Amino acid sequence: MVSETITQPGQSLLKMPITYGLAGLVFHALISTWLYGAYGLDHALLWWVAVLLGFTFFRSGYGFTRAWRNLVIGHSTVGSRAHLLWIGLASCLLFPVFQLGWFGTPVFDIMRPIGLMMLTGAFIFGIGMQLAGSCTSGSMYRSGSGQVRLWFSIIGIVIGAFFAALQYGQWTGLPTFWVYSYQREFAWPVAILIQLSIVAALWGCLWKLEQRWQGTVTGIFEHHDARSSLACVNKRKDVEPILFSGWKCWLYERWSLGQGSVILAILSLAALVLLQRPWVISLAFPFWSTKAANLFNVEYDFEFWDYWGIPQNEVMLSLGLFEDVTSLMNIAFILGATWATVSMIQSASTEPDTEAAIKKMIYRPAITLVGGLFMGYGAVIGLGCNIGGFIAAVLSGSLHGWAWVLAALAGTAVGVALRKLLRL
Repeated sequence: MVSETITQPGQSLLKMPITYGLAGLVFHALISTWLYGAYGLDHALLWWVAVLLGFTFFRSGYGFTRAWRNLVIGHSTVGSRAHLLWIGLASCLLFPVFQLGWFGTPVFDIMRPIGLMMLTGAFIFGIGMQLAGSCTSGSMYRSGSGQVRLWFSIIGIVIGAFFAALQYGQWTGLPTFWVYSYQREFAWPVAILIQLSIVAALWGCLWKLEQRWQGTVTGIFEHHDARSSLACVNKRKDVEPILFSGWKCWLYERWSLGQGSVILAILSLAALVLLQRPWVISLAFPFWSTKAANLFNVEYDFEFWDYWGIPQNEVMLSLGLFEDVTSLMNIAFILGATWATVSMIQSASTEPDTEAAIKKMIYRPAITLVGGLFMGYGAVIGLGCNIGGFIAAVLSGSLHGWAWVLAALAGTAVGVALRKLLRL
């Protein structure tokens, strides 16, 4: 039971979050209504799914960069265990749909070969996310929440994706080793059992690692500070007070990583049904770069590029920004994080800003831009970012998703070393 002395101050803080929350609701309702008229019901529903994805990422402090950094340096496994919960729950929902379809509508998984191109791209991506201080999904939702520095990351991602698409043909000639999906090879109950066995084994390893490092293990359903949610949250001073109980917690306060994982699993199913494929992010970045090039009258014959020669990519060139579903969802994802920010009673971070002005205004944004370049390049060459290369692939039962994350973790280790060298 929440005490009266805590609840009452919380109630007094509600006026602005309620106002902004309702304004956000109206805004997204208007956008989805316009999308329904312009492009149809699926676009309107996808807008809401992506808005809720961005909302969930921000409210639960979800992400990959800090989680993997703290895994590599031996601080915490709570973020990585949250990823495993998302994968385990979503696999139980998605695997039957892959094989049985959705009420007569077929859906498609993602299966790619494990090869030098993919592994190199994931490794480069891992370096970039540590330099930028955020991954692609993290850059989008954190920029949407008001962190201006992360817009430099997005700019870098788009530029990096442009040059990766330009050089795509040079990478495709590298050797590939193996392509395999246990989701395709076995009936869905067996495939789910295999997936849950992998998740359980990894969970057990991570549990033992954190117990060795910290002497205790942080629960992923604990409420904690936004920044510490992906770091070492065993410090009790980092725990946020809970001002409300019941439905008001969901509307106005931060969520736990575990709560975020459950919601993301449900939204993954919604995205699969509407897209007829898993949710991905990085497909939009080469598309955005070509639109920007056309805007600035840069002369390139994109239709002759190897990347745009791929049939599903070629179709994108003729689409508008909101017509392309990946771009649509990325924009909604960013704005969903904005809505989550303005409708919450807590600020995104209570950590004081002690950086020198020159580091804050020039040095950090410059390094963030470079990190974005690495991420954009690596995401295209690596056949996806944390979402498409890892989550969507693993949720398809493809082994290349697990290989992707191993290569990205190797890049993370290099990126962490570079952060120390660059004093980030």
